[in-house]
Amino acid sequence: MPLFSFSRKPKETKFQIDDSDRENVIKKVKSVISYLGFPKPGAEQYLFDATNFSQTFSSGKISIEHLIADLTVLYSLSCVQISYELIEDVRDIENMPRGIQGKAFDSETQIIDNGYRIFLAKSLEKQPDHLVYCLVNEFAAIRLLETKMFTDMGGYPQLVYHTAIYFGFGLVLNMNLMESFISSDSMWVRTWKHIPPLSIESIAFSLAIYAHLTGNNDPDWGKSLPNELKVLFEKACIYLTNPSVFEYNKSKLEFNHQIRLAIGQYKRNNFEAALEILRSIEIIELDEKESLTLYNYLGYYSTRNCDLEESISYYRKVIEINLNYQFACDNLGYALIRLGKLDEGKEFVEMSMRIGNNNNAYSYRNLALYHHKKGNIAEAKENFESAFREMKDSVDLLEYHYGDFLLDIGEREKGLEFIKKAVEKGEPEAVFYESEMR
Repeated sequence: MPLFSFSRKPKETKFQIDDSDRENVIKKVKSVISYLGFPKPGAEQYLFDATNFSQTFSSGKISIEHLIADLTVLYSLSCVQISYELIEDVRDIENMPRGIQGKAFDSETQIIDNGYRIFLAKSLEKQPDHLVYCLVNEFAAIRLLETKMFTDMGGYPQLVYHTAIYFGFGLVLNMNLMESFISSDSMWVRTWKHIPPLSIESIAFSLAIYAHLTGNNDPDWGKSLPNELKVLFEKACIYLTNPSVFEYNKSKLEFNHQIRLAIGQYKRNNFEAALEILRSIEIIELDEKESLTLYNYLGYYSTRNCDLEESISYYRKVIEINLNYQFACDNLGYALIRLGKLDEGKEFVEMSMRIGNNNNAYSYRNLALYHHKKGNIAEAKENFESAFREMKDSVDLLEYHYGDFLLDIGEREKGLEFIKKAVEKGEPEAVFYESEMR
């Protein structure tokens, strides 16, 4: 099954990468590690062959179904439902004199109720090499989405590309560095090009970093790269022998990864699981900033896990380290108010607002809860309104507390509406509250 032909002759080339490209690659690689952890020592890059893609090579023709089956296994997504749909575009229209410059629609992934659906341009059926390229990238995107932590869409194509390299698909992605396609009919000739989202120097640098992190600066798989990229990759590996080129602290990267894992569990409302991850972090190795982050997360997840006494002890540890850590002050105030220590709690919320750079929506929510518990109806209502007005993203338990407040003051229908919104967010506190009302 011939695929990925590459006939360019090697030429003399010196590895050079400008500062912005180098820093961009380093930033993206570190982001991938923070989502997925350190790559396994000695890990290899896959060849596109019958050993790695057994179902794809089981017949004489590449099929989408077989590729999806192989990639599902290689990306360790065996429990995830993945389907696909072919989409027609201008390339499928007969006698259409339309040239496509730059990126045309090739592939896209959407989250659906029971998994993911990949949309593919129908023209990819006639371009098996590019079909493989697109599916490898879409599966990398799915692998990121599966972490439940991937929300920053900035630099998305590049981050996905680095993720595919992380999972061992650097060779498959780069058998053709740039691809041109020509189709014709009786009237018109149409052409289009597909260009990777990274420069060849950036690709070589990313592959070299991967080899470096897996403990092999001269991997056998490097010999399978296209000639021009192979030369640049070898020079990039030498370039990386200078420690100042790619400076990283493995313990810090692992810390960020563990924090992201905990956040992922928290977003699933698995508070105890999130706490277990945080408690496993070696506190003795942390610097001040990491300690503040860890204790604040431990405190907040303990609050959501209904262990207010423990959460307060964590927040106080943060404040012992840095009295002006505004988020811990706000969270401590909230926990104290929940525990019934109303005036002390209010002092910490107001301290957070004086320090500044806090999230005012949370602070107003906390003050609203304080006034609710104090019986100050007008003040509580005013602060709830301020919280909703300041809200830029979803605010934990805001609808829940507001619904509870409205029910308390006799606005039952409206109160139930907000409790329902909190239940729809999956907040366990609201789910329990609603079940107790039945």
